[in-house]
Amino acid sequence: MAVFTLVRRARQRLLFNELLSQGANASSAALIAFILLLLLGTQVLSWWWALAVPLVAAGVGLYVARRRLPSSYTVAQIVDHRMALADSLSTALVFSQGEPPSHASREVCQSQFEQAGRLSQTVDVRKAIPYAMRSEERRVGKECR
Repeated sequence: MAVFTLVRRARQRLLFNELLSQGANASSAALIAFILLLLLGTQVLSWWWALAVPLVAAGVGLYVARRRLPSSYTVAQIVDHRMALADSLSTALVFSQGEPPSHASREVCQSQFEQAGRLSQTVDVRKAIPYAMRSEERRVGKECR
């Protein structure tokens, strides 16, 4: 059970990371629309553009964030790699889904899942999946200062 909880929490952190990134993009679109409205005036651009552009950007951002969200198996692989768990989580996840593979007995699958459960209790999900900004977002943040 701890394996599924860890993978779910890691997946949530990846989603939040992506939502933060897409939120920054939507905020940039809103600022651009507002600046254009100020520069060009209401004769060229209607006020509703300043509202429509950020809403569309937010919608696109939500869509992109959802599409970029990796599967549970991929998240388990990421955590395995970053925390040097030797594929324990991802293997346990595969073994827990339906029938065990033909080359592995139930006892082996159960043992793997129990071992992964013990390992998952030692993993700090904040270290495995830290909240981080991408390099282009950091660069934009520095330019805005």
